[in-house]
Amino acid sequence: MVAPSDIADDPTGSFPDDELQVAVLDRVYMLLQRTRLWTIPVLHSFDLTEPTSQVLWALRPERPAPSMRELAGWLTIDPSSVTFLVDRLESRGLVERRVDSADRRGKRVHLSPQGLELRTQMIAALGGRNPMNQLTTRETRQLLRLLDKASPPSPHQV
Repeated sequence: MVAPSDIADDPTGSFPDDELQVAVLDRVYMLLQRTRLWTIPVLHSFDLTEPTSQVLWALRPERPAPSMRELAGWLTIDPSSVTFLVDRLESRGLVERRVDSADRRGKRVHLSPQGLELRTQMIAALGGRNPMNQLTTRETRQLLRLLDKASPPSPHQV
């Protein structure tokens, strides 16, 4: 249990230990819901859905292009769903499927120049309305460390 002197300095001290995890999960859920409320209109302004934007978000230009299977794993969706999403983005000229030079049977998903431009614009538009903008740089770094500890980044995020 939190000592009474700690409660005055720590607003989370008002939660009994057995309710603390529920309170954290509640805040994470609410943050996700609030984030969806402001991201969806931004994504629609780029003619993107949440799933297609997730593909663009995952295709980080500084990292090697993923295979379709790797992309499915990163997004935690079925490979057939990735095929559908990549088809949609490819038809708009935002991504390209290229033969994997290491395994000619496989395909790697690359951002096209137009896709890179749209991804950059999307991230800038989303960043401007990010609820984390209320945090100081120090608080943001602390939050990132805590999130990494609670949910270590997958290899494509490192």
